[in-house]
Amino acid sequence: MAGLHENETQAFGRFMPIECCGRTRHATSGSFWRSPHRWPAWVGRALLLAASLVGVVSLARSQDADAREERSAERDEPHLNLTSPTLGGKQFWTDELVFHDWRVQRNVLTNHSRLLDDKDLRRAWGSFEECREQLESLKRQLPLRPMRRHAVIVLHGLGRTRQSMAKMCTYLQDIRRTRSST
Repeated sequence: MAGLHENETQAFGRFMPIECCGRTRHATSGSFWRSPHRWPAWVGRALLLAASLVGVVSLARSQDADAREERSAERDEPHLNLTSPTLGGKQFWTDELVFHDWRVQRNVLTNHSRLLDDKDLRRAWGSFEECREQLESLKRQLPLRPMRRHAVIVLHGLGRTRQSMAKMCTYLQDIRRTRSST
């Protein structure tokens, strides 16, 4: 029959049991429909279309944000940079520059940047360059020690936050302290 697997048969609108690997399975069982090779072709096309749309919208927004940033730089409008608490940028923020636990983040929706300190307090906001300059200024004002020559970069997966790797970072820091003390 068209559209059915070679060992499936259809009767009265229901799928009959399937013999596979010496075991009988029913076509309506969850594991059968969850396997990716059995998804209808339109699901893959829909996912590809959605990813393409997200890419096009992101590109258009970034170009628009770049133009807004240039216009703002031409006007030389100062930003009111009050230190304020944040949630640490767990969803719509991407770390662009990291210095110890300080980081400059960029918002994925508005494309503006902010500088967060080691306690997730916002120290500055505006363009990436403005936040980077503020970080350089704070490095001179505050007792922020320079970075070491070598660094370990820990990456989390998509849809995860930097907190998902906190235990691994603590473990790696403990190893470094242990090795440097011996």
